[in-house]
Amino acid sequence: MNRQQPQRRNDLAMWYNGIPVCTRFLFTSFVAITLAGNLGLVDIENLLYFPRDIFARFQIWRLYTPFFLYFFNISGAIQLFLLYKYSVELETTRFAGRTADYVYFLLVEAVLILVSFDFLISVITKFSMIPYFCPGVSQCYLQVPGSGEGIK
Repeated sequence: MNRQQPQRRNDLAMWYNGIPVCTRFLFTSFVAITLAGNLGLVDIENLLYFPRDIFARFQIWRLYTPFFLYFFNISGAIQLFLLYKYSVELETTRFAGRTADYVYFLLVEAVLILVSFDFLISVITKFSMIPYFCPGVSQCYLQVPGSGEGIK
């Protein structure tokens, strides 16, 4: 008698695979780089943005890793939540079915952050894509009345 066992559901895997592709990339990058830096798998100084090392030593990962390096604290958890929430919102509404446009949007905002970093070094303490998501998300809700607490 061949008896088939019921297929086990992995809710976490189903949730992760259900995330849109660009958001999944951002989410995975955030978790992987944060874990690697905080657990000591990679020296944190090798993940930070130092333009001289990018050009002199050809350490091109320094253009990518600072956006996703955070500490294990409430601030890092909030950044991850907002990154996930806003990215899913943009990818499924404003950029629905246009993944290449969303990738272009992400690349443009990353370049703007990197270029402005030298000019605003005293103001910027952390690379964050969250402020760049806010105008995109707010454009999706132009006709929705708001309140002091948020969207009604």
